[in-house]
Formats: sequence, structure tokens, C-alpha cells
Amino acid sequence: MTDLFRFTDEMSEVTGFGGIYESYCRAGICTGAEWCAQHPNADLRDIGTARELTLTIFHTILVCNDGSVGMLGEELTLPQTQLIADHVLYIAAHGWNDYEQKMARMDARERKGVRT
Repeated sequence: MTDLFRFTDEMSEVTGFGGIYESYCRAGICTGAEWCAQHPNADLRDIGTARELTLTIFHTILVCNDGSVGMLGEELTLPQTQLIADHVLYIAAHGWNDYEQKMARMDARERKGVRT
């Protein structure tokens, strides 16, 4: 993952739960944002393209608190997966800079997801 797609301290949490739950969602969003930047003309409505993006996110390597290594897809819940998808689709449509600015000025009422 490049440094371009990193959450800053100014950005709101995406889940409001913090901890490992938040970090897994952020990892998936950053991986998805990077994939979208590498595939700027991808049609995310195409099932094959969407599958490729999803597998890329799921295969993100995690180093867990106990030092073990796993894949993000083994740790995500369905709500986390949907949240990641919503945020990545927003980033694909509007770009990371817009997403970063929107997340920096979101208040608690909007933290449940990025509105497109």
C-alpha cells in the first residue's frame, strides 16, 4: 500500500467502534482505494471487476496483535465488508482527496457511512 492512501489523525473513524474493528475497515478501504487508483477505467458494475477488487481487499495481509499473520478476508464481518465497499465506491467516484476532506469534517451523525 502506498503512503497516498493512509488515514490521517484528522479523519473521523469509519465505524465509531475503534480498535481492531476500525483498523480492519481502514485497511480494506486503503487497499480498495489503491486498487481503484491502479485501475482508473475499471467498470465496478461489472461482476468480474467487482470480484477482482473484492479478492484484492480480502487478500490484504494483516499482522495481528499476537504477531500472527492472516488475510483480511478471514477477519471481516459482513457489515464491515459492506462498509468497506461503500467507502471504496465513494473513493472510486470522487477520489481520495475528496474522501479525505469529507472524512475530516464529518461529525458523529455521519460516521455510519459516506453519503454519495
